[in-house]
Formats: sequence, structure tokens, C-alpha cells
Amino acid sequence: LLSMQVHAACEEQIVNGSFESGSSGWDLKHMSLQGSDVYDGTQAVQLVPGTFYKYGFQEFALEPGDELQATAMMKLDSIAGSFGLGIRFYDDTGTQIGSISLGGGDGTVAWTLISTSGTAPAGTAYARIQAGTLGVSGGIAFLDAVSVVKNTATEIELMTNGGFESEYSGWNKKHASLSTTEVYEGTNASSIAGGSFFKFSYQDVVVS
Repeated sequence: LLSMQVHAACEEQIVNGSFESGSSGWDLKHMSLQGSDVYDGTQAVQLVPGTFYKYGFQEFALEPGDELQATAMMKLDSIAGSFGLGIRFYDDTGTQIGSISLGGGDGTVAWTLISTSGTAPAGTAYARIQAGTLGVSGGIAFLDAVSVVKNTATEIELMTNGGFESEYSGWNKKHASLSTTEVYEGTNASSIAGGSFFKFSYQDVVVS
């Protein structure tokens, strides 16, 4: 039995990651929408540091083992304190059980890409991507083009007639011969006798 499978399905988890629909999908908390300094489109969010932790977030459903790739565009303007963006994992009781960081910083930074990848830990029920500032009041942090992509393991069979039950349909037989006495599964298998030269059979598959 021959099988060739691919595992590829990418799903965007963030709603309104470029803030073109205002606050839709987000709990802005201390963040605010603005259109004077953006990376993409007409709107981005800003967050001004204070003497307490200021933040905004969006939550999305996840399962243990889900693989994530996250990116965002960040700009810092004279930040006195610190700014950071990360993903927090929670169980079904709302207890945080892990986190990963996309990055952050302080001072002045032009629009730059921050990113991370990771896997949802055991017990994960949902996650939160959260931006926050901490430190003395001063400066502005900007955030735009936020994306979290979940890679879901989806099996797609690429081979035809891998068990040879339809004899050599889908195959280029070449030097192979059909066996009905030595089989692993079903009623047929393929055999190739040894020789003084390279003997083979094959099947072409399309991968895009």
C-alpha cells in the first residue's frame, strides 16, 4: 500500500487585522483608532503608555497542537517605557497556560515587521493576541496589519490506486509485475525482480 499525503490548510484567525472596519473584532480597551499614521489602508490603532499597564486585544478559538504564525506592523514614537505584542493561551476555565511574543521595544522605531510562530499547548481552549504598554507616560505606539494564521493538518491523498487493486491503473508499470500471492492488504501487490540493471515502476503526482 503506497500513499503520499500533504498537510496544508491555513486559516486566518484575526478579524479586521488592519482596523479598516474600526474596532470590529477587537476589545480596544486603552487603544484608540487613528488615521494620521498608518502602515496599510486608512486606519491603525495607537496606544499611549501610562503609569499602569495599558492594553487592547482580540480573542480567537484554538485547539491543543494548533500551529500558529503571527505577524504585525509596529511603529514606536518616543516611547518612554515599553511596548509589546504577544499571544496568550488560555484553558476552558480562563486560566492563562502559556504565551509567545511577537516583539516590541521602546524609544523610536519606524514601521517594522514583528513576528513569531508557535504551537498551542495542551489544554488550550482559546487564545488572545494582546498589545500593551507599561512605564512612565510618554510617546505613542502604533499597530497595524495584525495577522495570526493557523496551520491545520489536513490530509490530501495524492496517489491513485496505491494498493494496486485496479492493477496498474494510474501507474507506469515498467519492470513491475502484479502479485496476488504476496500482498499486505487487499488482493493485489506490485513486485519487481532483481537484475543486473536498475528496475523500477512509478506514478507521477501533481503538487501545487
